[in-house]
Amino acid sequence: MRSWPRHTGGDFLLGAALGAGFFVAAFGVRLLDPHYIDWLLWGDPAANYLGWAFYRNDPWSFPLAQVKSYGEGFASSIVFTDSIPWLAMVFKLFRGVLTEPFQYFGMWLWLSFTLQGAVGFVLARKLGADRIAAALIAGLLLISPPLLNRLTGHYALTAHWVLLVALGLCLFGRSVRRFYAWIALIALLVATQFYLAVMVMALWFADLVRAWLAHERADRRWLAACFVSTLAITLATMAACGFFLVDRAGTGADMVGFYRLNAVSLVNSEGLWSRVLPKIPSGFGDYEGFAYLGLGWMGAMLLALARAGKTEPSPARTQALLPLGVVLFLLTVFAISMWPAIGKQVIYAAPENIAVALAGLALGAYLIVRYSTPRAPWRLRIAQAAATQSGIFWVLALVAAFLFAIVTAPLVAFALNRVPPVGTVFEAFRASGRMFWPAWYALALWAAWVIVRTFPPRRQYLVLAAALGLQLWDLSGAIDLLGRTTISTRMDFATDVSGCWCCIRARGRPAGKRSASSRWNTTRPSTRPTTVASGHRPTPPPMRHSGATSKPDDSIRPRCMWRIRTISHGCKRRWLRCLRRHPHRSWMASWWWRCRIPERCFPSPSIPLPEGEGLG
Repeated sequence: MRSWPRHTGGDFLLGAALGAGFFVAAFGVRLLDPHYIDWLLWGDPAANYLGWAFYRNDPWSFPLAQVKSYGEGFASSIVFTDSIPWLAMVFKLFRGVLTEPFQYFGMWLWLSFTLQGAVGFVLARKLGADRIAAALIAGLLLISPPLLNRLTGHYALTAHWVLLVALGLCLFGRSVRRFYAWIALIALLVATQFYLAVMVMALWFADLVRAWLAHERADRRWLAACFVSTLAITLATMAACGFFLVDRAGTGADMVGFYRLNAVSLVNSEGLWSRVLPKIPSGFGDYEGFAYLGLGWMGAMLLALARAGKTEPSPARTQALLPLGVVLFLLTVFAISMWPAIGKQVIYAAPENIAVALAGLALGAYLIVRYSTPRAPWRLRIAQAAATQSGIFWVLALVAAFLFAIVTAPLVAFALNRVPPVGTVFEAFRASGRMFWPAWYALALWAAWVIVRTFPPRRQYLVLAAALGLQLWDLSGAIDLLGRTTISTRMDFATDVSGCWCCIRARGRPAGKRSASSRWNTTRPSTRPTTVASGHRPTPPPMRHSGATSKPDDSIRPRCMWRIRTISHGCKRRWLRCLRRHPHRSWMASWWWRCRIPERCFPSPSIPLPEGEGLG
């Protein structure tokens, strides 16, 4: 392996400047104001902020991230409010001088994008790109849709740069001493977001296996000690952060496999993230498996598939990376979950489906053996197949992951029902669709490597610039809407308001200057208020009920909601159908859907319930 490029520090700073510049250009600097909290007061970000607000005023105790001031003697940890515990601990040290209110989530977002650009730039240089090509590759990594989609909530998950660092250690690590970096990275992520920690630990295990296979017995003893010490430090960090304060058992067994990766996630723009590709209907919880590539990355990967035969990588080098490929394959299988789906069609673990999946896997194994060198170890055969047909090989690997998920679904269901420890682990990671992110970035780095390897410099610039321009154009509408709504309103970006013109006209206006029509726009003129005072919401017309079988009054629902398309929670038609089938659940109109639709599109802060009904 080649050593790290010279002037790595300069490359890091150039990439950091690129990432910071993109963040400021797209989202401005207002989020960096520690006193500005209006953008946090909705949905999951509100829980993130409130966790920090309670924690900063609590006395120090052990676990360090423990919060005792929730009331009623209930003690928990800011780990469970996703408040980025290590940052909260750092700022709690200075609580005596911090103003009220104070938020650090904007600084965290800025830091995440800055490091995403820096690490992407350094990795591109390591792949063999010069600084111009590296800047273009880093730009493509900066505007990856899975990263931008995390700006809709769960801000701790925006640290995608750690996945790039982990992939860099797997691909370019030379000395066994690199495992010190692994220990520090895993400990940091345990105190940041545990989903990311699990992804990085999986990549760490792949790198450990690679080192185990490549080194002598003396080094293997050191690697065994490193394995044990990493697990011990991880458990100690979890204890210090308060992971064991709350019993997680039984917190979501019914949701396992619900938030999955759909088979069409790579090309599904959800109707919002692309100017060209439409939304592909998918499952209710598939938004957690959002993995849209963007037209730029799609074009780059298709070109890489066409040029993959000219790369001629060393079979020995490919064999060394086989543990990484196996781990990425298993993470993809876990992301697909026990309920594989193609669009809205769920492929159940019926005997005929399992038979077809087994036949497909057997055919793939036969092709690997058939088109590789005879009388070679199986690892070398797979490595040779991957080296000679790398593009097609990894595309087929994604298909094989889907088939493998179908085959293993009955085993997973059995483990969930019969083996409680396994069920507890699956409950904790029920948003399994996120586990595809390492494979997403591995595919992106592979496409960039093929382009750098097979094109001369000037053509590299042309191809990468075209991909970056296409990606920016494809995502420009979503980035613009995200930048405006994140800063100026408390709305969930999971709602597409591109067709809701009354909301677009109202966006950016002071509350006192918004017209009544843009604020209300209901279906009956008589229910519209004639004036809207600044800072006051008029009293809505009541929901009419006439017993248990009554239906909600549609007159209070704004006409603009017919033009709102909700990404992960269906359209208004499905919502109304649910309300009409279950009229006793009329609280849904004021609680669940209020979290998913811009506040100004709702005509009331609450909807009266029939007597005796409530959220319980």
